[in-house]
Amino acid sequence: MVAAVLIGVGASVIFTQDLEDLPEIGIDGSQEDPAGRKESPKPKSNPNAQANRFATPKQVGFIKAQIKKKGIQEKAFSREWEGEFDSWEDIPFGQVNDILDWIREQKNGK
Repeated sequence: MVAAVLIGVGASVIFTQDLEDLPEIGIDGSQEDPAGRKESPKPKSNPNAQANRFATPKQVGFIKAQIKKKGIQEKAFSREWEGEFDSWEDIPFGQVNDILDWIREQKNGK
């Protein structure tokens, strides 16, 4: 359930499950399960994988709805975020909150 909530609200980048939930890791990097058996170390995930994530279709739809609600013209939006991404599908996952903050700061009809 914890993982579902973290993924559902997009907080999995910031928060993790408690360390108590993780198996103990020995000095040699091998993992030890509660029964005392050792597992071989697992390959580490690519740290650049987060950098390659894009906004989900729901996030893009929400951004578009907020722009429309504020009356912001697409040209003004494109000018502000020029060089950050080329199309709606290319919005980096990590920039979604920055974009939404920018939209909230805009006065209606800008």
